Amino acid sequence: VRFLSTLPSGTYLAEIRQSTGIVAVPFCFDGQADLSISVTAPDGALDLSRFAYVAAGEFLAGGDDLAWQSRPKESIFLPNYAIGRRPVSCRTYCQFLNHLMTQEGMEVARSRAPRSEPDGAPLWPIEDGSFIVPNRDEKGMAWSPYWAVVNISAEDAEAFCLYFSDLHGQVHRLPIEDEWEKAARGFDGRAFPWGDQWSPDRCHNRKATGGEPTRRAPAAFAADYSPYGLEGLAGGVVSG
Repeated sequence: VRFLSTLPSGTYLAEIRQSTGIVAVPFCFDGQADLSISVTAPDGALDLSRFAYVAAGEFLAGGDDLAWQSRPKESIFLPNYAIGRRPVSCRTYCQFLNHLMTQEGMEVARSRAPRSEPDGAPLWPIEDGSFIVPNRDEKGMAWSPYWAVVNISAEDAEAFCLYFSDLHGQVHRLPIEDEWEKAARGFDGRAFPWGDQWSPDRCHNRKATGGEPTRRAPAAFAADYSPYGLEGLAGGVVSG
C-alpha cells in the first residue's frame, strides 16, 4: 500500500478488503514524505469475520500513566497473528461443555463449567442431559448466550482452546500479554482502544450503565472497538 504526501499528518486506518473479510492496518503519516506500507496477506483459510488479523510490526507497549502498575514504555516487535474479534460467548462455551460431557463424562464437564466463588458450585444447570445457559442462575446472576463467558479459570480457557482447535482444524490458544495489548491499543500506545481521552459512555462500566453491576454483549457500545476491529476491550463484562 502506498500513500502520497497529500494527506495531513496524523494516524490513519487503511482497510484491505479480501473475499473472507477486512484486514485493518493502522498507520502514522507525517504529511510530508511519501509512505509505503507492506502487509503480508493472511492465510486464505482465516475467517476474517470472526478473527482480526494483526500485521507484523512494532508497537508501543506500556507507558500508560492511567494504568495500575503500568510497565515502562517500550517498542516491541510482534509477528503476524490473528485474534478473536469478540470474547468467547456463553453459547459457544456451552457447546464445549456438552462435547466434554459426551467425550469425558459429566464430572469432567462440571469441573469446567462456570462456577461461583468461593464454593466452586457450577452455575449452569443440566437439563435433559445437557448444559444450558440459564436466564438467571441460583445465585441470582443474569446470563445470556450472547454475552462473554465468565467465572471460569485459565485452565478452563486453555481446555476450550484445545477443543476449538480440534473442531476447526487450526491451532487456537490464549493470547500472550503483548498480543492482547497491541490488539487493544493499536501500535501507537494510545490509552484506550478509541484514543487517549476517557469518556464513560464509550464502554461498559458502572458510570455508563448505572445501577447494579450488569453485563452486556460486547458490541453494545459502538465506540469500544480497537483499531484492529476487536470488540469490548475497554469495558469489562461486569461493571463495578
